[in-house]
Amino acid sequence: MISSNKVSSFLNEYITVKLDPLYFNEVNTDALLDALQKEKIESVKEEYNKKKAAQDLFQ
Repeated sequence: MISSNKVSSFLNEYITVKLDPLYFNEVNTDALLDALQKEKIESVKEEYNKKKAAQDLFQ
């Protein structure tokens, strides 16, 4: 389960946010942990940079 306390805005005292709890089953938890692996993050960043470089060629 992921939850948070009520958070107030630094710029506007009238804005507050409360995150509703998020519940994960075992499959969701395994997928989240896999996605947070350093190698996976680096792979996604590399793929993004390749796509961005290809798009920049046409601008």
